[in-house]
Amino acid sequence: MLQAQPEIEFNRQSINSMRSIKQGLLVVVVGLCVASSISFSQHYSTRLQHVQFKDKILATNLGSFARESGAKVVRVQIRKQPDGYLYQLARVYYLDFVEDRLTVNWAQWNNKLILFYDDGALPDVCTITDTATIADLLQYARTLLPKIAVPKRTAPITKDAIPVNLKSVMIDGTEWTFKVANGRELFFNSSTSYDGSDAQVDLPAVPEQHN
Repeated sequence: MLQAQPEIEFNRQSINSMRSIKQGLLVVVVGLCVASSISFSQHYSTRLQHVQFKDKILATNLGSFARESGAKVVRVQIRKQPDGYLYQLARVYYLDFVEDRLTVNWAQWNNKLILFYDDGALPDVCTITDTATIADLLQYARTLLPKIAVPKRTAPITKDAIPVNLKSVMIDGTEWTFKVANGRELFFNSSTSYDGSDAQVDLPAVPEQHN
């Protein structure tokens, strides 16, 4: 029996060594799986465009509008005029607005989604970076906005079948309109107040569909 003890001890050491190797391999495999999962999620996460404003008044008013309205998504219409730029801001409430009025000019800014609609004046007032796709816009918007809840009906529901009163609440009734020229705000107008002398309001219509 005494002669068998070294062999028994050797077997115990061998078993312990095998266990240590298996545990080490398990740690390595788990680590690789975690790293791959992180890499996969980062690669396939939503890509967001960002914006840098050249017009500081637009940026200031946009920030104030988002705070006061509580908007997660803001529509910005821009019209270039001979003596400056005319802006209109409105809060977007429903995902349907984003889907029906697709634009490549969008950006994530200060945790808000900004949708730009313009007549070619956008490069004059801001620069959009980190180019992403329309699919990324829609994926990001879905995390911020609900769909319009259309009542159930027997017939198939199409976009044209959405009642007019539901279409009207896709954006908030409160709008800010202001004009900027040479770094100065010439006038400011909202649906609830007015401050300024220039009453001209001439903004482009938001396109119903953009393919």
